[in-house]
Amino acid sequence: MAQVTSHPLDSDPGPRFDRCVDRAHALLRKAADQWGLGDPEQPPTGDVLEAILRVFEKERFLRRGRRA
Repeated sequence: MAQVTSHPLDSDPGPRFDRCVDRAHALLRKAADQWGLGDPEQPPTGDVLEAILRVFEKERFLRRGRRA
């Protein structure tokens, strides 16, 4: 009799979320390296935050409301 095993699909929320977290960490590491060079405003913290939020938006873990 064949044994059925369960492997998470790439489209499952768990692996997708883990990939988002990995991408967010990569963005933060890159920004921290740049900040460590001496200018704490390059890259601007707002830009880094926006890039991280876009990662989660793209995978539909985050949906932003309308801005005023």
